[in-house]
Amino acid sequence: MDYKEPNSDNQNAKERILTAAEEVFAEKGFDGARVDDISNRAGVNKALLYYYFSGKQDLFEELIKGHIEDIIKSRYGMLLDKPISNDKALGISETFDMFKDKKEILRMTLMEMMKSGSSDHFLFKLFDYMFNDIKGIWDQIGYKPVDEKKMWLSVFFFVMLPLSAYAIFEDKMVDFYNLDKKESEEYFNGMMENVYRTLFDNVDTRSSAE
Repeated sequence: MDYKEPNSDNQNAKERILTAAEEVFAEKGFDGARVDDISNRAGVNKALLYYYFSGKQDLFEELIKGHIEDIIKSRYGMLLDKPISNDKALGISETFDMFKDKKEILRMTLMEMMKSGSSDHFLFKLFDYMFNDIKGIWDQIGYKPVDEKKMWLSVFFFVMLPLSAYAIFEDKMVDFYNLDKKESEEYFNGMMENVYRTLFDNVDTRSSAE
């Protein structure tokens, strides 16, 4: 029997399905997750799930899209709250907090991206946004990279990946080594600030308008 347009009682069904999907993906991985598990956890039947999504891949991609949109909104909110200056070109600690909030989706997508033949590009999509955001900051403060491709590689491998890795492994690391979580975060954020400032030392400070 074909499924018809859901009524008002099901208006939050899509959100419940996405929430359940993220939980199941986090627990079982993409390959181990089953549509039955997701629909049961969301409290909906499979017909309703398939009304909104074509399958697991569609669900996963919708989750990624939602997280990217959250990060964009959060980042621009920070920029409005904290005007950009030469002294604080990027709030590493605030950016790290965003990554911690997204650590489960980061962990899942890293696992998927490392699989042979994977077509998942969440981390690259997130980085594209992050790097474009950084370029916007450069425009505001009159910085111009000497070589944008080299800067792209530098920011990806020395900012993006460390932030992702620390967000994912922080809890297990501080527990295993019996570290103070707050002190560890402060130390890590300080190191990342130094790395980022070093990257800025390697850009041409002439305004693009000159």
